[in-house]
Amino acid sequence: MQNIKKEVENFENIKKIEMDKLKKGDVYTPASLHQFFCFNPELGNREDNEHEKNLYFWPPHAEQHVKDSSIGLAQAMVNFTT
Repeated sequence: MQNIKKEVENFENIKKIEMDKLKKGDVYTPASLHQFFCFNPELGNREDNEHEKNLYFWPPHAEQHVKDSSIGLAQAMVNFTT
C-alpha cells in the first residue's frame, strides 16, 4: 500500500511539473488510444472476405466497415513504404 501511495504522489508531482511548463492559454491534451489492431495481409485477399485479415481489433464494438477501412489504410501505408 505504501508503494502505491508513493507512485500516486510521484505521478501527481510529474503532472504538476508538466502543467507548469505550459504557457498560459495552452491546452493540455493527454495521449489517448482510439484504435488498436493486428492484421494478417496474407488473409482475405478477395473483396468479399477482407474482414478475414482482422486478427484483433479494439474497440470490439466498432462497426465492420470502420475495422476494414482502418486495416486497409494501415496495409496501404505498409505497402507504400516497402
